Amino acid sequence: MILALEGLDGAGKTTVGRLLADMIGARYVPLPPPKTTLADTALFRELNSSARYLYYLTGVLAVAEEHHDPEIVLADRFAASAHALHLRVPGTLAQKLRGLPLPMPDVTFYLDVDESVRRARLAARGGALDPFEQLLDVDAVFRAEVAATMRSYRNTHVIDTTTRSPSQVARFGASLWRELQRASG
Repeated sequence: MILALEGLDGAGKTTVGRLLADMIGARYVPLPPPKTTLADTALFRELNSSARYLYYLTGVLAVAEEHHDPEIVLADRFAASAHALHLRVPGTLAQKLRGLPLPMPDVTFYLDVDESVRRARLAARGGALDPFEQLLDVDAVFRAEVAATMRSYRNTHVIDTTTRSPSQVARFGASLWRELQRASG
């Protein structure tokens, strides 16, 4: 079973993901996964690159290929992010990539957060924002499109992280996960 955590940068995916994975006995895997790590990160600065888009989709496939039932994998980003992060990649190739029948998670938790809280969390990390985070910071229309795309996939459950600690969000996610398991039999 593949579970995914989606959300804008600063929503709490990585912190919550590690806690939630421990709580439900899942293997935590970031996207892109370690086995696809690039030697040079220049590609990440090219926001509207088909190569970058394809790299993220490769990560989705790598996570799916590594997964073996009955293992539970909790992916920190998955197909929704791979597409949402590349909404503005132009061209025929990008259109074809958007239409690929990719593996989809069984359940997605979208971590929502108030914009002022999201920005404060990113500032607390220290260091400069990466190019994608910078674009989310200055382009409200793009930010809204990315968030809407991430929330648009089937079996997506929204969890507001604005006023909750990471452990509270993880406990809520674990409770919701158990409830979904009971409901599915």
